[in-house]
Amino acid sequence: MSKIVAVLSLLISVSFACIPPANASGFSKLIENGGTGHSIIQTIDGGYVVTGVRTDFDTGDGTDSLLIKLNASGDLLWKKRFSGMTTLTSPAFSLLTLNDVMEVDQGFLVVGATPNYDATLRSEGMDMLVMKISSNGQIVWSKVFGSGGEDQMYSIAATKDGGSIASGSSGPFMFSSYRSNVVKFDRSGKTVWINSYDFGDFKNRIFQTTDGGFILSGSTTTVPDIVTVVKLNQNGGMVWKKNIKAPKGLGFLDIVELANGGYALEAYSFYKGFDGVAIVQLSSNGALLRSRFYEGVDAKTLVATSDQGLIIGGQLDGRGTIFKIDSGGQVRWIKGFDETNSDYYGVNFIRSAKDGGYILTGTTFVGGQASLVIMKVDANGDLNTCRVATDSQITSRSLPIKVFNARLHTLKPDIKESTGKIKTKKYPFAVQSSCP
Repeated sequence: MSKIVAVLSLLISVSFACIPPANASGFSKLIENGGTGHSIIQTIDGGYVVTGVRTDFDTGDGTDSLLIKLNASGDLLWKKRFSGMTTLTSPAFSLLTLNDVMEVDQGFLVVGATPNYDATLRSEGMDMLVMKISSNGQIVWSKVFGSGGEDQMYSIAATKDGGSIASGSSGPFMFSSYRSNVVKFDRSGKTVWINSYDFGDFKNRIFQTTDGGFILSGSTTTVPDIVTVVKLNQNGGMVWKKNIKAPKGLGFLDIVELANGGYALEAYSFYKGFDGVAIVQLSSNGALLRSRFYEGVDAKTLVATSDQGLIIGGQLDGRGTIFKIDSGGQVRWIKGFDETNSDYYGVNFIRSAKDGGYILTGTTFVGGQASLVIMKVDANGDLNTCRVATDSQITSRSLPIKVFNARLHTLKPDIKESTGKIKTKKYPFAVQSSCP
């Protein structure tokens, strides 16, 4: 039987003159020598906190992580650079990363990974890292969770009991494949429980749902090119578990809860000869509602909007790009950002702001030098001082998706908790206003 594939193309062309759109607001900042932004949140005081990473191969400092606090106007309040233990093979080379951040009482919790090595076994790997940071950027405490292999913590979210929930992965040093780990913390940062599940890859995300449970999602190595979504109860027990498959495979990027109680999954894929991003909407019990593929978009992140739509962030045609789709998956607008003479500009993370706009972070390369990007845009993706429009085109197609029950198990956690050994370093850099 022949199939009719609906194709939607949206073309937006706007002058590149630096004339602010009516009622637009926001700012755009570049952090010199800042590498790339990983996550951003808006804080209770109306300001922002950004995590990022800076790699300096020229000086041999390696990869360190950044935590940056800005006020509501985007002006720098303080900056911190964190370094973990150096590696066994390169004693001057640190590999600490920070992937996510959340605000807590009198400070912040940040998660990521830090190097760990066993001098006796002459082996090295990475440990999952959790740090409590004070409101002025000082380390209050740090914890690491390690299996002896390559462990990383990717996301952290607040829970209704005043605590937090974090997710990461382990493998494959002690395991035949990756596994996902979930750690529940109480209000003081004490570990309440740890669970492991037999799926996982290089990235996952967890958050608490409106019914008090949790959604955990990521790619899986046990069944290649499949994304797994698991609903957990309050104690980490599996309520339901779904594997999601596309004709040419899927790779997990992000997942959010929708106002109707369902979920929107973002994954990279390949379809009809094009790379792009798949958006898959699921019901509250994991049933497939709809799916759509957007050609040519190198997506990294998404956020739900108040009108049942989604904002998707990433890169398109060499520009950092955000675009909005409605509840049916149709493209409503596209906005692009690009520094003068840049080789690359990409959006890595986007979240909602309190005024109905959006905050985002990413990276740009100019002359081979990476700079961390921080932006605040209004509800339509516009800035008050700069051009924010593209002549880009996005074609979207219906994407055949299969959702089936996954054969997963809760495993006995084989990770050990210990105190982290994290240092702060001096980090001189300039914060510049920019006009993408």
